[in-house]
Amino acid sequence: MKKTDLKTLLAILLMAVISTTLFSCKDDDPIIGTWIYHYENNNSDVSYDEIVCFKSNGTGYERVIMYSSSLDAKEEAQFDFTYKINGNEVTVFFDDETITRMFIISDDGKKLTLYNLDDGGDSATTYTKK
Repeated sequence: MKKTDLKTLLAILLMAVISTTLFSCKDDDPIIGTWIYHYENNNSDVSYDEIVCFKSNGTGYERVIMYSSSLDAKEEAQFDFTYKINGNEVTVFFDDETITRMFIISDDGKKLTLYNLDDGGDSATTYTKK
């Protein structure tokens, strides 16, 4: 192989690496993924799963699945949204509502805790990564 051919090949490989790095989706944000919260009330026969999915393109969805053991029934609803992250806050834009939550992700990346800023951060919901 000629020296010029080798330089050309290295230049092509370098450009490929740079292109992949610059233009690939950023999935390194730890909030990206599907998160599940399960709620059960011992005084009621109703429980539900809340599934929240944050996609790398700034969109996502919230799916709520409600179960009733006495009625042997299941109801499901899904709400699409867009979102923006600013530091450790995520703002979610639904069709008719905007909410902002402070978030903390566990060191192992398996738990997402969202704090409700409307009540001063006193209430929180912890989700598990799916």
